[in-house]
Amino acid sequence: MAIVEITDENFEEKVLKNSKPFCLKFEATWCGPCKAYTPIVEKVSNEMTDVDFGAMDIDQHPNVPTKFGR
Repeated sequence: MAIVEITDENFEEKVLKNSKPFCLKFEATWCGPCKAYTPIVEKVSNEMTDVDFGAMDIDQHPNVPTKFGR
C-alpha cells in the first residue's frame, strides 16, 4: 500500500476524517533517521492493509506538526 503525502491542507480530510486507523509519519528531507525509517514504514503499510499510512514533511507543512508539539 502506498504512503500518502499529507499536507496542512489535506490533513483533516485524509487523517482525521479517515474511516480507517491512520499512521502518520512526520519527516524532513534533511533528517537521516526519517529516510532510514521510510522503507520500514512502506513494508509495514504493505502488510497492514486495514490501516492507512501517510507522511508529512514538517518543513513544508509546519501547521499540523506544531499542534503535536514539534
